Amino acid sequence: IQFGINSTILCPTPLGSPPSSYRLFGGTLTGGNPPKANPPSHPYLQDELLTKIASSVTTRSHVFVLWLTVGFFQVTNDTSYPVQLGQEIGASTGQNVRHHMFAIVDRSALTVPNNNNGTLSQAAVTITGVNTIKVGALQDSANPPQWWIKPGTILTVDNAGSSQETLVVTATNTANNTITAKFNKTHATGVPIMIPDPGNPGPQPQFLPQDNSAVVPYYAVID
Repeated sequence: IQFGINSTILCPTPLGSPPSSYRLFGGTLTGGNPPKANPPSHPYLQDELLTKIASSVTTRSHVFVLWLTVGFFQVTNDTSYPVQLGQEIGASTGQNVRHHMFAIVDRSALTVPNNNNGTLSQAAVTITGVNTIKVGALQDSANPPQWWIKPGTILTVDNAGSSQETLVVTATNTANNTITAKFNKTHATGVPIMIPDPGNPGPQPQFLPQDNSAVVPYYAVID
């Protein structure tokens, strides 16, 4: 239960070691380890911010439990859509096989699919705001899928890292392999810079739940 609460606006503040029991949005925090609410005032004042934003947010997430049963059937007509199915394979002899699977899918966990469309930063971003940094390459037209970084390109910096952010390129310099964009976070040298595939990716035959634990936190093939 505590794990679920920690994924909502009721989560504790991440400051301090061990983490504080005070809520992230519960009052004003000062120094200390763990930090203390200042002042330890009336609960009404402590929860004033939560009360203010309560009507604009929700603690409900799009988490679903999936039970899957997979069977195998003969295809009697594959020229029409949907295809016409016949008898279940092995049903007449009692040898039909059905696989049962269980999974938890969290659609509220926004993720960026991994791909090879990208490069690495060659310089650190030490301050937020508009920065011009050198990157490993601005294009790759030799290996599919081909990609280019140009003004207007949407990039994801430090994908899956602690400073992940998505930004829009405002200028490039092909002679020096530099990009200019407004950064909202700082980044170290050598972080990945990728061109994400926006929109609904649709069915993904190569989707692996073990590589997407934020979206599929648990799955099991029962039999």
